[in-house]
Order: sequence, then structure tokens, then C-alpha cells
Amino acid sequence: MKLSIIFILSCVWANSFAQTQKPELFILSVGVSKYKNVNESVKNLKYAHKDAIDLAEAFKKQTNLYDIMRVSVLTDENATRKSIRDEFISFKKEITSNDLFVFIFSGHGLKESLITHDFDINDRRTTSLGKEELVELISDLKCNYVVLLDACHSGSFAKGINLDGKSVDIEFNREETIAHESLTRALNATEKANIIISSSSQNELSGECDECENGYFVESILSAIDGRSVKNNKTGKTYQPDGNKDGFIYTNELDDYLKEAINLITKNKPIPQNVISKPTAGYNFPIFKLSDSDNDGTADLYDECKEIPGPAKGCPDSDADGVADNNDKCPDIKGELKLDGCPSAQLYAQVSMLPNKSTAIIKSLVFPGWGDKYLNRKSSKIWMGLLSYGALTSGFLMQAKSNKYLRLYDITIKQTEIDTYRANVGKFNNLSTILWGASALIWTFDIIAISASKRNKIKLASSGVGLSYSF
Repeated sequence: MKLSIIFILSCVWANSFAQTQKPELFILSVGVSKYKNVNESVKNLKYAHKDAIDLAEAFKKQTNLYDIMRVSVLTDENATRKSIRDEFISFKKEITSNDLFVFIFSGHGLKESLITHDFDINDRRTTSLGKEELVELISDLKCNYVVLLDACHSGSFAKGINLDGKSVDIEFNREETIAHESLTRALNATEKANIIISSSSQNELSGECDECENGYFVESILSAIDGRSVKNNKTGKTYQPDGNKDGFIYTNELDDYLKEAINLITKNKPIPQNVISKPTAGYNFPIFKLSDSDNDGTADLYDECKEIPGPAKGCPDSDADGVADNNDKCPDIKGELKLDGCPSAQLYAQVSMLPNKSTAIIKSLVFPGWGDKYLNRKSSKIWMGLLSYGALTSGFLMQAKSNKYLRLYDITIKQTEIDTYRANVGKFNNLSTILWGASALIWTFDIIAISASKRNKIKLASSGVGLSYSF
């Protein structure tokens, strides 16, 4: 009997582990800025090597979605045709059919081929990575893959590659578990989930952005991860990288965003670009999670407290009622969203009648002590305002005297008067500075005191009958 129970529990545990296990991610990122044989046909680039590094780093941060197994970055002299082929062969030994492989290339491209570091125009076939060769290398991995090409004429790759698959009907929402599920379902399907996105069509060049120190293609991907939208000023339409606002960027969302973003960014540039893509039909899975600076599970784009971890729209929630403290009328008592975090309409009405701290700050900005009087009628600090305004006014009077002696100093010719006037200018100028500083200190102290005040907090006390509230 005990053995049966242990066996059942083991199966349950194993099943639970399998459900939460994330797909394994392998990345090969290649960027070539410096070429071995530079000539009129092949010139060095500025940021291709940085593109490869930056995109690899962006994928390495996607630990919410993947188990990052291996990241290989080849740049400049390390990005030869042989070294790229060797990396593919090495990856083949580690990757299984259910894994995701990402291939990134940034550099020069010719029609039907990518230009590696050792490219020789006189021996093009053996010193570049041709389309058929790349397709063969990736296909040999027999896994799911994403290909991101930032190279001139790179659309010729997407155009000729045949990727077919069956439709998968997935309901998307913001929950990370759902994102994992849709990703896993796509990657474990019989027919592999693949997408190729190229920075330009087969007849276009791909440009670099000096302001952002990346290619336009890579910069747009990084912008998408940061949740930055692009707007077409002509039509007034805005394009978001997270169309369904679930905190994740799915492959179709990235594809749509890049097509719009790069077209808008480069249409008035010397080198306009049009993104070309070839996805497997019907497959759609989360490829990135939007940036989350405080790692609280809420993307920066939707986080109202980007620097402070919290469960309610990214903000702290002391009473765990789903209403962020900064919007909770009753931050110490669990309540309802419709009642702004209060448990009852009666309490909500009482709380709504309490003096508002923001209003108190505004009042004290006008006259120190007024905000304290507003928050607590039993406390009178009007003397602070009188003292502050008195010091302010006296400071102006002292400054006026200083200016008077300065004028006399400018017109006098007697040495004894010059010394007297000069001393008085400095004395009254110093007095005005001290008085103004005192006034500002009183003002600042009062504002800080009100900001730190907890007078609007509600204390919950238990009684024999039920609950009573004290303010």
C-alpha cells in the first residue's frame, strides 16, 4: 500500500515538474563589422558586431520563458564561414527536437548569401554562407527555430524557404503560465514552429542608426522589448509591440511591429527598408517578455511603480486586496476594487471625507502650516507660515538695502565712504541670503513632514460585536 502511494505521489510530482519545465533555448548570434578583404564592394560596418551582442543579451534575459542552455556569439574575425559551420555542427550535438534555436546574423549580404568575415569576391561560393547551405544547417538541427537577419538583400532568404505547419488555436492572456503553455505547445508540435524575419527585401539594403549605435532592424527589436510604440504622424495610428497587452511579445506581434516600425523609421532615410518574414502557418508563441526593471512580473510598460516590486499593477499592496497602496483608500484593510480597496461602502464614504494629503501639500506650498491645519484641525502651525513669510519679506528688505548701498558705492569718491558702503553691501546681502534660506528651510520641512504623515491611514480594531474603525 505504501509503495502504491509513493508511486502515485512520484507520478504527480513528475507531472507537475513537466508542466512547469520551460523550453530550452540555444542561440547562435553572428555580427560582422570588420571584413578581411575590404574593397569597393565590401566595406566595413559600424555596429553589426554590436547588433549580435545586444540581441544575444536580450535573449539571455528571457529567463521567464526559457531555460537558457547555450549562447554563442561570433563577431568580426571569429565570424568566418568555417567557424559558423562548426558552431552549427556543435549545436547539433546538444539540441533536441523540442528545443528552440535562434540564429541571428548582422552584416553584409548579397542575394542568396550572407557575407562572412573571410569573404572573397573572387571566391564567393566558398567564402560566404549561401541560402541553401544555411537552410541545410538549420534543418539538420531538427528543432524549432527563429532566424533574424539584419543584412542587405536578406529578404531573399525568407522568400525562397518553404515552411508549412498546422494551425494551433491558443487563447492568450497575461498570465505567464499561459504564455509558457502556448510556447511549449508550439515548440513541441509535430510540425516545427519556425519564423524567419529579414531586415530588408531581396532588392534593398539594410541601414545603420548612428544615434542608437545599432542597425535599424536590431534597434527596433530592442525597442519592442522595452515596450516602445511607434506612431505614424500622417495617419495618427500608433503601433504597439504588445498588441494584446498581456506583457509578452508573440512572434506574430513582433513580425507586425517590425514591419510597421522599420518602414516608418527608414522611409525618409537614404536607405528605406521593408521587413520580409516567413512564419510557419498558424504557429504563434511568445518570443520575448517585455522589460521588467524591478522583476515583479509586471512589464515596465504597464508598471505604475517601475522601481518598486509589487503585485498590484507593479505597486506594493500591503493588504493584498489587489488594489495598489497608492490607489487604496484603505491601505491597511483588505477591500474591494470597486470600493478603491475599502471593505464596505460605509467605510469608503468615511474615508472619502478624510482630508487628502495631496491637497494638504498644495496648501502648504502656498502657506506653510496651512496643510497641517487642513489635515488635523486640532493642530495649528500657522506660525510656520507667518515665520516663513516674515523671513522672506525681511530678506527682500535686506536685499533692497544692499542694492541702495551698492548704488552709493558706485557714485562716491570719498575713500572713507567707499569702505563703509562696501561693508554695508556685503553685510545686508549676507543677511538677505540667511533670511531667504531660513524661509526655504521652514517651507521644505513642512512639506516633508506632511508627505511623511500617516494621518490618512486607517487603524482596524476588533470589538466584541464586530469591527470598528478609528481615524
